[in-house]
Amino acid sequence: MFKAHEILVFMPEDKVEEFTDAEFQSNPELGMLMVFPEEGRKSVLYSGMGFKITMEGEAAKESYELADKAQQMSMTQMKQMLAREQGPIDPFGSSFG
Repeated sequence: MFKAHEILVFMPEDKVEEFTDAEFQSNPELGMLMVFPEEGRKSVLYSGMGFKITMEGEAAKESYELADKAQQMSMTQMKQMLAREQGPIDPFGSSFG
């Protein structure tokens, strides 16, 4: 869970819901955003809405580090999958009979 300085959720009919200094979780692939205002005493789930999240300070740094780690893991997994698909490489083999 992350802490945002400001969250804007763009609702139908040009309405905007705003949260300040709230914690949240999101799943962009599913278009879902869960906001926990009032230090978790309340929770609001949005699905299929556009949103903008502004983070500052330590929360922004933590989010960046997590995204960077996920990117590195993804790259490593892609390299491993490619190596499995290509199979072992024989440096002494030849493509000629």
